[in-house]
Amino acid sequence: MGLGLLGSATLVPACESTPPTEVVVEVYTDLPCPAVAAVAAGKAGELGDRDASAVSTVCDPETGSLGRLVIVPRESDDAEVALEVRVRTDDRPPDECVESKGYSGCIVARRILNYIPGRSVRLRVDLRDPCVDVPCTQTTTCVAQGTTRACVEARVDPTQCEGACTDADLLDQHEGTFARCGGDDDPCGEGATCVLIGDEARCLCPSGYTLEEDTQSCVDVDECDEDLHDCDANARCENTPGSFECHCEDGYEGDGQQCTSLCPSDCSDDSTCQSVDGELLCVCNDGYQGDGTTCTDLNECSQGLHDCVSPAVCVNEPGGFSCVCPGALELQGTNTCVCPDTQVFCDGACIDPATDPQYCGASGTCTGASAGTTCPLAQSCIGGACDYPTPLNVLVRADTAAPILAALARMGVDDVVETAEPTFADAYDAQEWDLVIVDLSNTGTTLLKERVLERVGTGKLIFNYWNLDEDTDLMFAFGVSCDSVDLPPELAPLPSAPVDLFAFRETFPAPLVSAQDRWADSGDVFTLTGPGDALVSRHGSPTEAFIVQTNDGSTILNGFLPGEYVSIDADADGVDDITELFVNEITWLFR
Repeated sequence: MGLGLLGSATLVPACESTPPTEVVVEVYTDLPCPAVAAVAAGKAGELGDRDASAVSTVCDPETGSLGRLVIVPRESDDAEVALEVRVRTDDRPPDECVESKGYSGCIVARRILNYIPGRSVRLRVDLRDPCVDVPCTQTTTCVAQGTTRACVEARVDPTQCEGACTDADLLDQHEGTFARCGGDDDPCGEGATCVLIGDEARCLCPSGYTLEEDTQSCVDVDECDEDLHDCDANARCENTPGSFECHCEDGYEGDGQQCTSLCPSDCSDDSTCQSVDGELLCVCNDGYQGDGTTCTDLNECSQGLHDCVSPAVCVNEPGGFSCVCPGALELQGTNTCVCPDTQVFCDGACIDPATDPQYCGASGTCTGASAGTTCPLAQSCIGGACDYPTPLNVLVRADTAAPILAALARMGVDDVVETAEPTFADAYDAQEWDLVIVDLSNTGTTLLKERVLERVGTGKLIFNYWNLDEDTDLMFAFGVSCDSVDLPPELAPLPSAPVDLFAFRETFPAPLVSAQDRWADSGDVFTLTGPGDALVSRHGSPTEAFIVQTNDGSTILNGFLPGEYVSIDADADGVDDITELFVNEITWLFR
């Protein structure tokens, strides 16, 4: 639909004649003269920022009449017409009464109607003081009665009006909606305006305000704090009720939205204009040094001008510095480093006093007695106290179980299950095990091998098998290759090993020599093909490993058969040396 405006599209005196097909808008206000009115015409919902179609400077102080506007549609015989009538309450032009500026300082009224062909339709629009800063929505209009106002549906049916359609006709056609919004049932609090959307009464706030959590009262929006202002970068924003003001900083001039420096033009980018003894000068910003024309970074770190508290490290930055914490330390505030929860700072590092064997039981200061205890060899820090690590439960499948069971009893392990070959798989599957020990002097079943392969890399395992050199699957899983030996070897410590299994938790003489040969094939010499450590050698040879640790420290492989070392007690302490060796292996595995 296009709209045509009669003549020059200005408001004309009420006594002038009108064409036979037209919409005549008569504008009234209770504002004092002079008052300037403007009217925008178009489609409903699209008038918020549309330029005015006509402006009137007519103002009758006795009647409050601002003249009338005559609109003639160009095309459709029954096209919809939307009007937005605007008037300012100050001396600023009415073209600033637009949605993008929040209709601030304005009274706005709207009408939406269907054009009636062949008939002159008259609308009386009253712009009353209670509707100042109450723009309503694009399809509603503010109506005032006395000192009360409300937003009501803007659509009006001219066929139901007698003479000019007034505010009263608007309210009658919408079944007394003003009473629901403006009467005793008005739900809105101070500053809010009631508007009916369908059958629901809602509260709207004027520009510069927003609804409280109760959705009924309005609270001022701090445009400065929420960065909703358009102040210049060299201006300060000052919040005001419903709005804000911009004021240029010292050394600048302008309206606050645009500020021009009064300082010399050759100031450094790292300086600001300041008044010094009444003279505007360029002064280097904090963190810089120079004459204002040239400013260079001040290195606070090298000049000792920082506040970083050791062990925090000062790092210079343009115009300042930051404090950085080494290692696991975390920055507290801006300049202090602290260890994560449950840890304390000892000798330049964060440690856990519940588990660290060097500072076991350390407290906050970590000096002197509060630095905790260094745990003895073979002991671990467990819950803040030094003790021997011990598995909670152990599954044993062994052809020669006596030295293994004796070692577990010596360590105080109560939950030990010894199983034979047929029931091993069921016992393994029945629960989670801290440690599994397998000793085979003959070929194991397929189910046993499956469980051993499943265990590799997922749990702690001690494994002895006389025929490992013929099982490529197991060798690959363990990361070793094997050469078979026929006679029981002498077991001797390796100087390069990470632990001496002859002098760890238990101590017994080296080498450990067998006094019998019970099996023709007595075991295997290992060569590591993957990550791991050689722990014990054959006959003291550094190239012949007879005990190795693999699979990220979770597996110990013994290349001998324990049964060939039973009843050997070289140190005469009443405990078989092979039992003491197993104690040391288990302790090392759980260190």
